[in-house]
Amino acid sequence: MARARCAVATAEIALVSRDLGGLAQTLDEARAVLDAHGDAMNAAHAGYLDARRLLLIGRLADAERIIGALDAEALPGTSKTGYWLVVAGIAMRRIQAGPARTALGKARLAARRTGIPALLAEAERAMRLFAAPAARWITRDGGRPLALAEVEALLASNALIIDACHRTVRAGTESISLDSRPVLLILARTLAQAWPEDVPRETLLRRAFRARDPDESYRARLRVEIGRLRKALKPVAELYATPRGYRLAPGGPGPVVVLAPPADGQHADLLALLADGEAWSSSALALALGVGTRSVQRALEALSQAGDRLNALDPDSGTIVEALDVAADAGTAFDGKHLFQISGAVIRKIDPRTGRTLAVIPTPGRGDASGLAWAEGALWVGLHRGRRILQVDPDTGAVLRSIECSRFVTGVTWVDGELWHGTWQDDASGIRRIDPATGDVLERLDMPAGSGVSGLESDAGDRFFCGGGNEGTLKVVRRGTRD
Repeated sequence: MARARCAVATAEIALVSRDLGGLAQTLDEARAVLDAHGDAMNAAHAGYLDARRLLLIGRLADAERIIGALDAEALPGTSKTGYWLVVAGIAMRRIQAGPARTALGKARLAARRTGIPALLAEAERAMRLFAAPAARWITRDGGRPLALAEVEALLASNALIIDACHRTVRAGTESISLDSRPVLLILARTLAQAWPEDVPRETLLRRAFRARDPDESYRARLRVEIGRLRKALKPVAELYATPRGYRLAPGGPGPVVVLAPPADGQHADLLALLADGEAWSSSALALALGVGTRSVQRALEALSQAGDRLNALDPDSGTIVEALDVAADAGTAFDGKHLFQISGAVIRKIDPRTGRTLAVIPTPGRGDASGLAWAEGALWVGLHRGRRILQVDPDTGAVLRSIECSRFVTGVTWVDGELWHGTWQDDASGIRRIDPATGDVLERLDMPAGSGVSGLESDAGDRFFCGGGNEGTLKVVRRGTRD
């Protein structure tokens, strides 16, 4: 029995380290021995660990079966917090906000009773995760984040939902999987985002096939894929050809919406696992994602080289629609014809059609550059700790003038003749409009506590786009109306 207890302790360490290989057999064998010798507490602890393992790798039904058979009162006090966190995790993945909230409350209570700060911190972290956006609701007018309860209500509504989180199309009790049909999912999502309007063929070609100069072969392929999508969606929707493209029409009375992950991208599932802050082995990630270890290693390699690609995003969905193989460090600008990109010690002038570098000028600031914009026939470079914005000659790199700022500069953009910059300093961040002549602050948009601003761009309307350091998200900030 002592050996079985040691095996459970070793398995717990492996679980915390995200070393998931071989744990199933170890825990099963140890639990059987402990049950046979009447050690109900450690047997229950082994069962809880197995349920936690199953939850990590996405086997919800098995995790639910094991956790449901356990008596929480039989667990040691230090394990009850984890038990209720597993119950909450299953409910959150089942999109059941009420049960998840109840289980999280019990987890926090159990943690408080132990008096162990680490357990209380784990419970509080899970509460924050529950409160964070679980998805985004995207329509033709934009998008907004949704809490878990809002996602649950949307799924229960009469809407036709293109669920990019689970790669399905939902309408009432109907659920059509597009998990193995990525082109159809992209087409469905693009059509849904434009509803009730149609989508031009050129837009569909660009989104689905990344075709910059589509020829007749691409158009023929689009017709084939539209035919397949029409057949797949027949139980819930219709697709109609229009003079310029195609239009999606729901089969029921509800609206059409896109339900997207909080953060989109090719490797969003991998980033979601890594977001827990724990150290994962590539084999454990492969097990959790249901893919091969080599696939995970390639994805990690691609993420590590993400700074060597300049991505163009759909501003409403966050989907990457184009990419250039260009070293992209700390700022991008567009003069209407060419891109300018800070790449370490130089600013590159780039042909956006080919990605070819046409010219380079030195980057001012000796590694302190934090943003780039184009206005008044010049480049504007933000200096982070230098607290300055420089106007730079785009042909020679000469500094034409320098504007002093009162705080760190973490991004810069021009909107309708107004100079704005991001700032993030001493746990306070925001977006500020300044006088280009004096640097005086004319207007400020303060961000909520704990929300950073890194990088800044505008849609030339009422929306700013900014990053948040290591958050892995792109924030949309509205300026609000003016008199």
